[in-house]
Amino acid sequence: PTQNRQAPSKRGLASEKKEKVILPPRKSSRLSGGNVPEIDRFVPLLESPAEEKSTPLETLSIEESFNKSDDPASLSHTQNFLTSLSKATTSKSTISFNSSSSFKSSISSLSIKDELVAKVVPGRIFSLAIHPSSTPLVAAVGDKSGHVGLWDILATSSPNHGVHLYQPHTRPVNCISWDLANTNNLVSTSYDGTVRLLDTEKQEHTMLYGEKEFLDWGGWTSSHAQMSPDTFLISQGTNGKVVLVDRRVRWTSPVTTFNVFDRLHPKTLSVHPVHNNLFLTCNNKGGCYIFDTRNTTNSTTKLLEPVSELLGHTKSLSCCYFSPVTGNQVVTMSTDDKLRLFNTTTTSKTISPQCQVKHNNQTGRWLTPFRASWHPTREGMLVTGSMERPRQIEVWDSSSGSLDMVGRLRGEELGSVCSLVGIHHSREVVVGGNSSGRVHVFM
Repeated sequence: PTQNRQAPSKRGLASEKKEKVILPPRKSSRLSGGNVPEIDRFVPLLESPAEEKSTPLETLSIEESFNKSDDPASLSHTQNFLTSLSKATTSKSTISFNSSSSFKSSISSLSIKDELVAKVVPGRIFSLAIHPSSTPLVAAVGDKSGHVGLWDILATSSPNHGVHLYQPHTRPVNCISWDLANTNNLVSTSYDGTVRLLDTEKQEHTMLYGEKEFLDWGGWTSSHAQMSPDTFLISQGTNGKVVLVDRRVRWTSPVTTFNVFDRLHPKTLSVHPVHNNLFLTCNNKGGCYIFDTRNTTNSTTKLLEPVSELLGHTKSLSCCYFSPVTGNQVVTMSTDDKLRLFNTTTTSKTISPQCQVKHNNQTGRWLTPFRASWHPTREGMLVTGSMERPRQIEVWDSSSGSLDMVGRLRGEELGSVCSLVGIHHSREVVVGGNSSGRVHVFM
């Protein structure tokens, strides 16, 4: 079925208007019979490249990062919002999509409307995380230029329709998550080489990791995974290293460094939910491995020996994640157009896919690569973006050991590809983010 072409939502942030450049007309001397003595050719002025913003290795206050800090009313509004978010409570007993019957009926009842779409960040969304509390209902996203946007989804009549925009980073925010020690605080990792914590109570962006020597060398970071309330694994750019940072010790340097790849980028990180000494990572050569943090090496060049290798990938992976409750399953997405499921109940030397299905993962240059997302507190349910038309978010069931598509979330208000998706753990809500900074909510 064809889908009506929907104009982008005007809710949330206003889109930046680009000035139209009018070039001088070109006239042909030949067509005008030689009446044009000379042609004024348009030669654009060669502008010197803009200097990149230096990465500040210090705590940033909300006044320094908020996009409308010069407006006292807007600043007061976002401060009040952060104060209310710092007091939010999370229900651990309520699990969404967990009825005794099949959750297909719950999926089919989800819908989207105009009030559930908003532009939350100015640029392409690189990361997405849903706050675990049921009230307020908040989605957090990071974008290409270092912005972090928080959307109070149900605050439809507030300024900017509940959108609050900050810029704690200078380059793409590729990974965000809510802190295990305090789920009201947001952890963000950026290509600018820093990891920050948005402390909603103190209303500041504090440093979790930022190594000056590493940054001076041109280093960058892309992903993090939290091992415990105080320890984080962080992937370091193209040098193939994963570092362990303990916030009780220091943020200026790691306490341990793991050499996992030889000059390849560890693209995503996932810690086993039960055995938190195990972590999973992948690269752009089709490699996907489980490592043990206890297997340290004294050598600065010797690679860490993997516990298991997940086989079958022939091209670059965009993500790999343990299932969040037991860690008995792993889902991966790769540019070889496959969505794969692995059984990791036991960690043998090599693990072949338990199931794999064809999935168009060719997002191209201008869209963020797909990343699958597990239900945070329920085994066997995950969601992915889709290149199919009409535009949709796909819901999968893996509880039987196979990948069964149980729902396609569609609506007239969803007219673009949502590369990044997430599920709320206690409310029946699915959120997707696209490459123009807009967030779509099905509930």
